Amino acid sequence: MACENNLFIHFDNFDKKQYFLNRFQEHDKLFESLIPLHGTKLECYGTDSDVYFDFITFDICDESVINLVFFTNEYPCIPFCKKICGLYNVSIELVYLNQDNNFSGKFCMHLQQITKNEVSSYWQGLYNYYLDIFWENIPSLLETYNGESTFTDFLHNNNLFLSEDHFIEISHKFDEILLFNQFKRL
Repeated sequence: MACENNLFIHFDNFDKKQYFLNRFQEHDKLFESLIPLHGTKLECYGTDSDVYFDFITFDICDESVINLVFFTNEYPCIPFCKKICGLYNVSIELVYLNQDNNFSGKFCMHLQQITKNEVSSYWQGLYNYYLDIFWENIPSLLETYNGESTFTDFLHNNNLFLSEDHFIEISHKFDEILLFNQFKRL
């Protein structure tokens, strides 16, 4: 039930970015390095656990952006993101996915203003934010088709809405999988 969080923190100056990097080196947990715990972790961070730096993929994208990829229990860390925006006057972009609970989303704040808060199904999130991973994993979704509905209804039942070009491409893959499954049953 883990939720994958892909967090981009945008800085308006080098000193602020360096402050974050120093805080990350001084602590072993992400959330506690920037936000003191008041109340429960779920209330303060949006998840009931903190994330150890040992389990974070960390990338300094350019002079003004740090990218952190990490997993939390069940929920994305939106309250944490709101708090760091307010406390440190930074902008964030958070893309999150939870396959087990079938949700994904994108949350953006510029300084202290929410600019985007989209929530969708897991598969729609893969399609919207990670198209290459979507195409790698689509065969596993297509294999769950039981033949009781039309292909279009199957996609809609999975809360998946595609562009016309991608719909045509995926329907071809679907036909290939159906033929392969029929061949296996012979």
